[in-house]
Amino acid sequence: MRFSATTASAAKALTSLVLGLGQKTRAPTARNTAEAFASLRAAGSSVRDAQVRNPDHLASRFIALGPRLTTFVKVPALRSLARRTAERVSPGAYYYELARVKHIDRVLREELDSGIEQLVILGAGFDTRAYNLPSDAKLRCFEIDAPKTKLLAGRLKDLKVDDALIVVEAFEEKLFLAARNLPAVEVLTVAQLDPVSLARHDRVLVTVGALKMLEERLA
Repeated sequence: MRFSATTASAAKALTSLVLGLGQKTRAPTARNTAEAFASLRAAGSSVRDAQVRNPDHLASRFIALGPRLTTFVKVPALRSLARRTAERVSPGAYYYELARVKHIDRVLREELDSGIEQLVILGAGFDTRAYNLPSDAKLRCFEIDAPKTKLLAGRLKDLKVDDALIVVEAFEEKLFLAARNLPAVEVLTVAQLDPVSLARHDRVLVTVGALKMLEERLA
């Protein structure tokens, strides 16, 4: 019971980082909590000491750009600041997430050594474990995701696109949510577009409406 209470408290406090300190325009959701913990993993991915470095080097891709403290983790130079801020908001949360990730990874390595043939991740959220498996692991991995994510993944597969930035004219929640479970896919509005995001992906997909907006800006 104590473990559950601590986890719930950390999740509530960290969600405030995602929503923006002092902002009450959105109610906490599972998505907000998932992003908060992903931000902790991202914050620890650049630590020099391997013993306390979070191995999830893909976590920062789940963090949306915006006027929120979690955005700091998208910039490697600001991740130490993000760690200190997280500890002030919810003492122990950063190290809890680090211990949780390392424990699960250790258990998974032991199971891989024992010869397991498949891994099923339920309610994967923003978990990237399937993408961080050893390159020689002979393992079938399944993530149980919402149909909208599978639909987007299928469309991208049809286009033979694995890594992409999707640019839209305005925020589309369904598309944004569908892309959030695909680590190599990012959705941005024209207003959010920046050179770093453009350079980070192999392909850029632009909607007709967004293309017209970009043409008007460059005219």
